[in-house]
Formats: sequence, C-alpha cells, structure tokens
Amino acid sequence: MNAADYKAERERRGTQEEVAALLGVFRVTIARRETGTRPVIREAWLALLALPKKRRRAKRPNVRMTCAPEQISTNTQNAQEK
Repeated sequence: MNAADYKAERERRGTQEEVAALLGVFRVTIARRETGTRPVIREAWLALLALPKKRRRAKRPNVRMTCAPEQISTNTQNAQEK
C-alpha cells in the first residue's frame, strides 16, 4: 500500500475530483496521497477499495460499407420509386 498503488486504484475508480467527492475529502488530499506527501492510512486505502470501479467503454467495432458509395444514391432512388 504505497502512493503508486493508491494512484493505480484511484484511476480505476475515476478522476481525483470524482473520487474525492465520493470519499468526502478535498481533491488535493487525493493528490497528496498519490505523490506520497500524505501517507495512505489503512482506512483511506479501504475506503478507496470500497468504491465501485468505473466501467470501461467497449471499443466500437469498425463499420464497413457493404456497397460502394455510388450505389447508395442508386439504392435510395430505387427505394423511393417503389
């Protein structure tokens, strides 16, 4: 339980501002724990671990066109004619 571990866990849970708000402390307190200026006591570590991890956004698959661009206008015109 050192400053680097604290920072890694905090990053999994949000920004310094978000985590500070959830823990009821100032953002600078989080920053000081991450730099080692302020020691990370057991209670602070456990409180951080009790916060839910942020969901990572799933990567969107690459969308490929199934027809050539010039066919799009033709297909649209054909659909309008029907």
